[in-house]
Amino acid sequence: MNGNNGLSVTTILPVDILGVNETGFSPDTSMFSFKVQSWLRDTTTANVQTSWGASYRDVVILDPLNNKIESYNLTTYPLTTGANRTTLKNKLIAAATPADTDGDHLPDYWEQWAWGTLGRNGATPGPGGLKTLHHWAHCSTAPATGIIAGLPDMAVYPSDGTLSVFYTRRRGTALGLTVTPEFSPTLTSWTTTGHGYEERSVRTLYDGSGGETVEWHATVPLPFPYVRIKAVLP
Repeated sequence: MNGNNGLSVTTILPVDILGVNETGFSPDTSMFSFKVQSWLRDTTTANVQTSWGASYRDVVILDPLNNKIESYNLTTYPLTTGANRTTLKNKLIAAATPADTDGDHLPDYWEQWAWGTLGRNGATPGPGGLKTLHHWAHCSTAPATGIIAGLPDMAVYPSDGTLSVFYTRRRGTALGLTVTPEFSPTLTSWTTTGHGYEERSVRTLYDGSGGETVEWHATVPLPFPYVRIKAVLP
């Protein structure tokens, strides 16, 4: 993550920086031109500034479940000062690096949210025979039900008949999780190369799940017809 004002983090972390401009003020176009996510404009109807309890130039830091951790005001602590840049960087790193006190490579906050206990781990079967790891990897919104909504789904584009595979994966994790698609022509052997698909789009889900929807689109007329998603913890 790199930004203006000298703020930089060399480690890739799952951090999104969203801006909300005060009602009645239009930002300079350089603040949102050519960006994936535009600078948001508050309105009197949405009234984000009041609902967030934000002051002018507040950086509101949220946890992985979109709960407020704290605010860091850039008027009080301007980023022209090196110590303030370091402080803000460390706060963002801490917010994006969840604790794992039981060492099972699953973050404490998620285990507590999903199950109310730290007794799960990435190799223990969950309800209905589904593994806890898959609930974590695919960002299940209700793991206790045993249903994983983010598993791969193959769709056909009516316009040209081409195939795409969609699935939900965790956007990034300091705990080393990898979520990788594997394809097969016969269900007897699986590969990550030469299968006739390429990753076409990634869309972040701003729903508190920490997930993103991924599309792999067919690039050849008859791609491999089977897909599975391999989730691995270090």
